[in-house]
Amino acid sequence: MTEQTAKRDAAVTTIRQYEQRMERIADLRTHIVNYAKTRDIYLQYRKLPAAKKAAFASAHEDELMLHRAAKQAFEEYGEKKLPAIKDLQAEYKELLEKKRVAYAKYRPLKQQAQELETIKKNVDSLLQIDAAQQTRETEKRRSEQSQAR
Repeated sequence: MTEQTAKRDAAVTTIRQYEQRMERIADLRTHIVNYAKTRDIYLQYRKLPAAKKAAFASAHEDELMLHRAAKQAFEEYGEKKLPAIKDLQAEYKELLEKKRVAYAKYRPLKQQAQELETIKKNVDSLLQIDAAQQTRETEKRRSEQSQAR
């Protein structure tokens, strides 16, 4: 049973790793798109003299915030050179397929582990009933022996 559980747990770990990478790719893809959309506005903001920056920043607050968030995300992910969207999409698609294959392997392992757990509970239950019966029989014999004395 422990071998079956270990196989199931390994499959779950693999699936979770795929899911985490897919989430990272989706997040990175969003930030790349936001960065590309807001790059021109950010460059305009940087070129402005200090006196005009406040007015420009308040007029384009959302775009500048998205741009800064994208840059911060790139730093957090440690991305020096931004990957191409096509490359990210291809990797995402590949991970999605691997995840599907892993789930196909996981389902029967999960079902078998559940069946084994049910069998174990049934056996434990039967053993407890047998133990309770033996205890009652032992007590009955002791009471009969003590009455016979």
